[in-house]
Amino acid sequence: MKKLILASFFFLSPLFPTTVTIDPVPKIEVEQEKEVNLPKNYERVLFKTVMIIVFGVGSIFLLMIVLRRFSAVRFSTLNQQSYFKVLEKRPLSPKTILYLVQVGNQKIMLSESQLEIRKIGEIEKKEC
Repeated sequence: MKKLILASFFFLSPLFPTTVTIDPVPKIEVEQEKEVNLPKNYERVLFKTVMIIVFGVGSIFLLMIVLRRFSAVRFSTLNQQSYFKVLEKRPLSPKTILYLVQVGNQKIMLSESQLEIRKIGEIEKKEC
């Protein structure tokens, strides 16, 4: 008899509602894309973009000009005020350069290579 009651309970229980409620699988809420307020007049946005680019390129160009002038002035004044002056520079090969240097009142010929700097000789005032 017990087997009959258990079997009937097992097979007939889905037909009767139960008090236990099973929560359905929770739904994952997908974030909806927020509405983007796009400008209605693109001419103004395009004008701003072009002006920013022109301003940036102009600033870079102006900075290059100013740096060239200051560096040229600095090197020329540095060479005039120093005790050591490079009078002339001649490349003999890609890695060898010949220099005519004035140190005080003496003029000296130097050669520079990848390995060394060598004094070639002194030039007297009669030879200049």
